[in-house]
Amino acid sequence: MGQTQPAASPPPESGEEEPLQILVVHPDELRRRAVARCVEGASAPMLAYECEGLLETREVLETAQPHCVLIAQDLPDGSAFELIEEWRNLSFIVLTEERDGSEAMRRGAQDHLLETALDPELVARSIRYAIERTLHGRAMDNLAHQDRLASLGQLAASVAHEINNPLSYIAANIETLQRQLDAVRERLEASDAEGVGALPLSPRETDALLEECTTGCERIVSIVKQLGSFARKSEDDEKPRKVCLSDVVSWACVLTQRRIEQRGELVQRLDDDSIFVGRRGRLAQVATNLLMNAAQALPKDGRDHKVWVSTESDDEASSLIVEDTGPGFSWSVRRRAFNPFYTTKPQGEGTGLGLSIANDIVRHHGGTLTLDNRPGGGARVVARIPHETPFVLRESLPPTRVEETESFRILFIDDEVALRRAYRRWLEPHEVVAEGGSEALERLLEQGDRAFDLVLCDFTMPDIDGLSLYQRLADEAPELLPRFVILTGGVVTAEARNALEESSIETLTKPASKETILEVARARRELSS
Repeated sequence: MGQTQPAASPPPESGEEEPLQILVVHPDELRRRAVARCVEGASAPMLAYECEGLLETREVLETAQPHCVLIAQDLPDGSAFELIEEWRNLSFIVLTEERDGSEAMRRGAQDHLLETALDPELVARSIRYAIERTLHGRAMDNLAHQDRLASLGQLAASVAHEINNPLSYIAANIETLQRQLDAVRERLEASDAEGVGALPLSPRETDALLEECTTGCERIVSIVKQLGSFARKSEDDEKPRKVCLSDVVSWACVLTQRRIEQRGELVQRLDDDSIFVGRRGRLAQVATNLLMNAAQALPKDGRDHKVWVSTESDDEASSLIVEDTGPGFSWSVRRRAFNPFYTTKPQGEGTGLGLSIANDIVRHHGGTLTLDNRPGGGARVVARIPHETPFVLRESLPPTRVEETESFRILFIDDEVALRRAYRRWLEPHEVVAEGGSEALERLLEQGDRAFDLVLCDFTMPDIDGLSLYQRLADEAPELLPRFVILTGGVVTAEARNALEESSIETLTKPASKETILEVARARRELSS
């Protein structure tokens, strides 16, 4: 007893119960030691360490968090309630000189004890009760947090769907406009070379303008894909695919850079170009969590702080390395860092789930997540993903290039009028019949117009959704099923996503490239012939 923080004792032997670490805070040395003796004299294994005042206790809690704090209500340099407010994730028992502890409970303590009437078993029962109350509160907070995440995922999927539709016809129209401008330019150059030079923009400037528009669309597509990853609730919701770790980390940097730069500088060195099979969205969550942890660890002391993020690989694995100039990890923090709900962050800055979730995701990829300290100070976290992960990639046949002389007849089904017009122009000179869901169903079933190489159908439509339309065709025109493909801007609900996956219908994501659509049309025609 008398120590100001727990000794860095080795982990207990196998089968030996690890003692609870209890911090006793009291300005009176005799009473403080009496409380500590009660703690260590209980039948349950507990280790007490002591502090005298508020400032000393703050310093200890910055580096090592006990399982429970027994604290006098009034301290020489402040009040116990100041610490309770700052460290809401800890269990506090307030030692009072009066039996009425209602104020302590009202101010956030888990229990209170009359400090003049203590015995070891009473203290042990109070500590267990306080810890259980804290764990229960964390569980309830986590349920609320998970509910908010589910709502955020639903919102993300809805936003992705709404963005992808206009993005599809913007991208298609830009490509059509480029083709139109190329034709106009050829005619102008053939008939009036000087007239071309008199245009407000030179041909090169016009090409650059359209290229910038295309690049902007591609950037939005990438952002929407990342946004879509937040809509997935579990590991099983995302299919494995080929992943480059550097690409994943690059996007995590885009998402977190502004937050990091509020406290320091983000330095990137993404050298690994290895490809392995994994779940891109889950790995993006790992990178984002690690970067956010590093950002939140940087002190607000006006110094030049940094977060370094890098990727590297050897013959067996790819590694993501995140380092910072924060306080680093104490032995106690490293020991408990992967426990759910464990956090050293102030109230409002963390749930204690980030490292736990990241560790689970890395382990599901057959990898390891390790915590260490940089030689020059600060934290170093390494996520190592083996190139041979447990996931199996379902290989598809390589696409074949569509010859310019080939011609296709395509039925494009979508409720967006602007998108139907854009696809009809964009896919010229191929014949494109573009209609809404009900009109297309009437054409196929009642009018008998079924001579299409490809039926490309939106998934979410107000009159009839793509899956229901497919089921109608299965009942009344099954010969069309091999030519039926879903083109979706994003599936909003988990139920709809599961139904689509169970149907085994081929799915393309908006905005799909012209080459992809024509390659699918060719493959479907060959499959049906």
